[in-house]
Amino acid sequence: MPVDAQSHVALYLVKKAQSSERPESLLRTISAALKQFFLAKFGHDPIDSEILRLIQGLIRSNTTRPRERTKIMPVEPFREGFKVCLHKTDNKKVDPVECLLTYLNKTARLTDSDGPVFLTLKQPFRQVESSTVARILNESIRQAGLPPHFTARCFRSTGATKAMHSGADAREVRQLGRWKSEEVFYQHYVYPTSKSSITSSVLNSQLTLF
Repeated sequence: MPVDAQSHVALYLVKKAQSSERPESLLRTISAALKQFFLAKFGHDPIDSEILRLIQGLIRSNTTRPRERTKIMPVEPFREGFKVCLHKTDNKKVDPVECLLTYLNKTARLTDSDGPVFLTLKQPFRQVESSTVARILNESIRQAGLPPHFTARCFRSTGATKAMHSGADAREVRQLGRWKSEEVFYQHYVYPTSKSSITSSVLNSQLTLF
């Protein structure tokens, strides 16, 4: 590869590495994309041994927040499942108990009594994956007209904050959200003041999720 082209690739990788706390996945993705582009456009691979060494060095020197190793959870608590308490609300359109009962009645013939609760929309009906749930929640946020920095992850902290501000029992909220640590619950999920209400915006909007 020409020296000037290689230097441009190297400078670009350095710039991107400096913009991330954990640049490994970013650099791997960029290098793969550059490889495909250069092969299609010029017929050669720009990611040579020198660039690979540069990438390794950038990963080591620019990783300021290493990824924590995922802890292995005990499996015993999952064998019995989780007890989740749902409370009725006056608004029947968003009452979780009414919605769940209606859903269970409509899907009873599609699954066994001990099968999954939430099913895919197409045959064969299987358990809905977490990515599908996240996609539906993200779509509800988009239809509510909220800024793009809100994601499906925001529902967890929003629900906890709204519940606490409404006077809900802290132990019950923690049980519903399966927070074992009181410190984590209050420091990372319950905000002292309620900002723009994600919940209200979503529930007051006309949503088409399917």
